Amino acid sequence: HLPSDDEWKTLEQFLGMNTSDINQRGRRSSGGVGKKLKAPIGWLIWSEEEASIYFNALPGGIYSRQVTIFQYHGRNSYYWSSTNRSDFIPLKEAYARSLIYDYDGVVRESIPWQQGLSVRCVKNYLLL
Repeated sequence: HLPSDDEWKTLEQFLGMNTSDINQRGRRSSGGVGKKLKAPIGWLIWSEEEASIYFNALPGGIYSRQVTIFQYHGRNSYYWSSTNRSDFIPLKEAYARSLIYDYDGVVRESIPWQQGLSVRCVKNYLLL
């Protein structure tokens, strides 16, 4: 399934983000979580060290309907959550995460549904 905003927060906290940063919007740098999520190659600035987990985010950019092209390919990656931003009624938006090539944190923001972002799914486990 597509992870919710809360599931993203759980991952971020597990990787070392401070609890004071978890619910903030915008850039959140505690714990260097963005660096831990990035693949060691493929970015504008490559890392000599391996990612600390096997998420291996690649900088696929974002598809913009306004200009009908992919932007920031090789520089940034953007991932949807399944959580709508309920306090922003005029435009339908959902929470997303972005990783930036020269930033070791994670950006939590809301993005209009019309944009094209990457997805990372969470495996559902059957509990017996």
